[in-house]
Amino acid sequence: VSQKEVPNWHSIWSLAMQPHNSTQWAAGLTGVVTRTFSHDSVNNLVQFLEDLYRTKDIIAINDGSREVEDLRKENDQAREVALKYKALWSISDSAALSQHNELFAYHELGMALCGLEAELDQIDHVPTDQLSDFARKYLGRRGQSTRLRDTENSRARFVPQHLLEVLGYGKESRYSEAEVKEKKRMLKSQRMTANNVKAFVDCFDEGCLLLMSKSPWLSALPQVSDTTVKPLLERLEAEEPELREIAQMAGAVVKYVKDRHHIANMPK
Repeated sequence: VSQKEVPNWHSIWSLAMQPHNSTQWAAGLTGVVTRTFSHDSVNNLVQFLEDLYRTKDIIAINDGSREVEDLRKENDQAREVALKYKALWSISDSAALSQHNELFAYHELGMALCGLEAELDQIDHVPTDQLSDFARKYLGRRGQSTRLRDTENSRARFVPQHLLEVLGYGKESRYSEAEVKEKKRMLKSQRMTANNVKAFVDCFDEGCLLLMSKSPWLSALPQVSDTTVKPLLERLEAEEPELREIAQMAGAVVKYVKDRHHIANMPK
């Protein structure tokens, strides 16, 4: 992987961030972006790939593929999303590839959440017999409550509430109120992180996940909504498309990192 010189993108980012400079999250997000597209990130990736080639290790997102297939047969996409959360929680902090594991797991979660929310957005345009169990439950709850107006916000609130129930932290759970509250906070934080990780990939290619592993992404991304972050990233990518090219160069090795069938053929 080589790095292409990209002049002035720092000033473009600084200009885009000016309206947000007084926020608590601005410095963290800037730290993620500047570290991701730095010479150090490329050097770290080269070292990582050298170690990878030597050890023939891989990133394995343990989401229980057989269980996922069973859940798909049950037509309950929410349970599949819950499984993505469990995969994220199962990643060992001591694993040699834990940072990369987490980033790829967060991206998987972000895509799954996006699909779940999109299903609710289209709920009135799909025949009832083609809806998933999750969508039917939302329709049922909407029909039972005069207070639940069908808005983007109401749909967004329903998703984490339902996921808590699927994960065993609903009203009838054996967990204490404090434990449920903490799990709810964790789900919200991880959801914001997952959505922002997905925003980076949408704008800059999956290769950016390999470049951003040493950045402060884990502390910065839960602090701000992707509805704020993504337009900033889109503006940066539009004005400096070379940054996407850099991420795509890194993306060329993603298949070697994720799949043991490719790693033996990874070029030196």
